Amino acid sequence: MKRILIVPVLALFLSCSSSALDRSKAASILESRPWGQPQGVVFTEEQLACGVTAGLWTYDPPVDGGRFQVVGSWKTTSEGNKLWLGEVIDRRPGQLVGGLKPGFPISATVTGVAADAGGENRRRVEATVAAKIGHPCFPTPLSFIGAARMDFAFALFDDGWRVVQ
Repeated sequence: MKRILIVPVLALFLSCSSSALDRSKAASILESRPWGQPQGVVFTEEQLACGVTAGLWTYDPPVDGGRFQVVGSWKTTSEGNKLWLGEVIDRRPGQLVGGLKPGFPISATVTGVAADAGGENRRRVEATVAAKIGHPCFPTPLSFIGAARMDFAFALFDDGWRVVQ
């Protein structure tokens, strides 16, 4: 008789615990899906130099522009396209910025999970995200330009939690 009770209680415990959305589970869900939109990122000088050496970009050195300093330009090669890397598009004060095409993986650090006004089976998740590029030139994730901390809406479906935003 005791064995019969243990199995349903254990199944109920596992089903309840799997429906909870904690920070770790939310980060795992965010990291399991490719980023679906183009994104600006910040490169370091070392990453750009490594990318040129590795054949990800070609580099045109700066040309004397008279009163204005003309910044060199980087053009993505076919290898860079395979890695979802776009060309470096601008230089901001102290930053080299470029673009990533949709489809790259991200690193997510969830900083909060809260109830959502949309209902009992909805959560609002706040996370800091960055682009993960699977290449030795990028040993750490690339920071997004602008809002690295973002809010995501999650909803619970029969098969588990999903991002619905």
